[in-house]
Amino acid sequence: MNFGNSTWILAAVACCLTPSPVAAAVCPTALLDGSRDLQLYSPGSAAEYFADSGIDLGFGDAREDGVSFLFYSFTGQLAAVTGGFNLASEANSNLQTCEQCILVREDIDGQHNPTLLFQTGGTLTIDPATPPGSDPIVLTWQNVTLAEVTVDNSTGISTFVPGGQCYRIVIDKVFADGFDSQ
Repeated sequence: MNFGNSTWILAAVACCLTPSPVAAAVCPTALLDGSRDLQLYSPGSAAEYFADSGIDLGFGDAREDGVSFLFYSFTGQLAAVTGGFNLASEANSNLQTCEQCILVREDIDGQHNPTLLFQTGGTLTIDPATPPGSDPIVLTWQNVTLAEVTVDNSTGISTFVPGGQCYRIVIDKVFADGFDSQ
C-alpha cells in the first residue's frame, strides 16, 4: 500500500489542531471537601450559584476556595434547561460565551489574587426537578477537568495559562438535599 499522500495530509491536519490546554499536564484528582453553602444570585438571564463559605474545598492549599456555577442565556431570559451538558462544547469553551460554566477561585485569602480555574471538559448535569434559578438546585459533575485561566475583566474572555494548574473531578454531587442553602 502507498500511504505517501495520506501521510502528508494527516501531518498537515495534525499540525493545525489545537491541543487541549490540559492535554500534556497530569492533573490531580479533586473532590470537593467540607460543607458547601449555596448562595443564589439570579438576575433574569443568568443564574449564578456560589459554593464559598470560608472553608478549603480541596483546591490548592488550606486557604478558602470558591466555586461558581454560572448559567447564562443570551436570548434575554433564562431557559429552564436541565439534563447533561458538555463542558467542552464550543459555546462552553470560554467564560465569555459559556451557557453552563464552572469557575473556581483557588486559595482566597484577601491578600492575593486567587488562582482562577475554568472548565476544559466533562459533563455538568442539572437535575430535571431543579432548573437554573431554582433554590436549591441539584448539580452533578463528572469527568470534569479544570485548568488555570486569566479573565479579562472588561470582556469576560478567559485565556488558558500555559503550564498552569489543573484538576480533574471524577464524579461528585455538588449540591443536593442536606447541603445548606441561603
